[in-house]
Amino acid sequence: MHQVKYSKLVHSGATQTELREQLVGGDATTITMCDPKNIKETESDAVRFRGMGFSVFMRSCTISESSGQE
Repeated sequence: MHQVKYSKLVHSGATQTELREQLVGGDATTITMCDPKNIKETESDAVRFRGMGFSVFMRSCTISESSGQE
């Protein structure tokens, strides 16, 4: 199945639901982030406070940012 690029969906006037489905529908990939230790500790505390894992938090932030939600 051919997957439409996210940018094309945005320009075609796709709904928020369609945009979010596009973002969560892809295959998993590995990324590496380098943050100062004090930022990492702060991030970990914030994520724990929300009751989720760090990768879930990062995906959530990315999806919200990419789909224009605040």
